[in-house]
Amino acid sequence: MKRKVLIVDDDASIQRLFVWSLKEPNLEVDCASNGKEALELINKKYYDIVVTDYDMPVMNGQEFIRAVKGKYPKKHIIGITSGMYEEQLYNAGADICIHKPFTLFEVNSLIHKFIKTGQNESGFLH
Repeated sequence: MKRKVLIVDDDASIQRLFVWSLKEPNLEVDCASNGKEALELINKKYYDIVVTDYDMPVMNGQEFIRAVKGKYPKKHIIGITSGMYEEQLYNAGADICIHKPFTLFEVNSLIHKFIKTGQNESGFLH
């Protein structure tokens, strides 16, 4: 069964990099350009893990994480920030924060780590 990853970033080049770097037979990657768009996707489809930037239009990463954790408290979320918003992301409920600049290897390793834990908001992956 494919594991589903949602990338939330307003930079289309970052989205493309993640889609390219996570191109694996057992992974399905979707992208959203802001928190509002991502919430719409999450309400329609299950995701094993979410990776979100902080600085986005319409709904920033902090607001997005708070909304997701309010509905899915055990959803794994990796926050990406320049560093100055790390505390806000953690306070909103991010499981871990990555500072820019980051390497794709670093983020992809975390994605695979969370997927291997076998947990989701109900405690177990589907």
